[in-house]
Amino acid sequence: WSGVRSVYVDDFLGCGTDQMLLFRDQGAALESFLLTDLCGISFSCGQESEASKTTLPPQENYLLTRQALESRLQSGLIVLQELQSEVRVKDRVLQQSIRVLTDALSERETILTQHEQEGLVALWDSDDESKEETSDDRMQDTPAVSSKPQI
Repeated sequence: WSGVRSVYVDDFLGCGTDQMLLFRDQGAALESFLLTDLCGISFSCGQESEASKTTLPPQENYLLTRQALESRLQSGLIVLQELQSEVRVKDRVLQQSIRVLTDALSERETILTQHEQEGLVALWDSDDESKEETSDDRMQDTPAVSSKPQI
């Protein structure tokens, strides 16, 4: 394990078993690595030992390994882009919330654009009629109570 910068374990090749991807300490990150399942699959790049020369896979295995790794990289990039998009949406919501709270504390009316108003749901009705109806309903349901206790 000397000279190893990082180790990743996953099904990089999509064959149903885990493989280890080892990156060496020397050189650029992607110039020297070893991909192996410690059984039949072993692929290396930038390795100069005698063992790696004898375990090089045929050209077909090289292409399949490369395609699997590229596919894995693409799916990782897609996930990363989706996460970045979610972060941008959350940041925008936080900025709008801060603006609205600041306006509320300053007793200013918040002006929302048409785009910002789309998808908003009212949590309560602010119509005067609905307030009056609610208070009338409460008065009818609540019996009158005398301020003087009865003995």
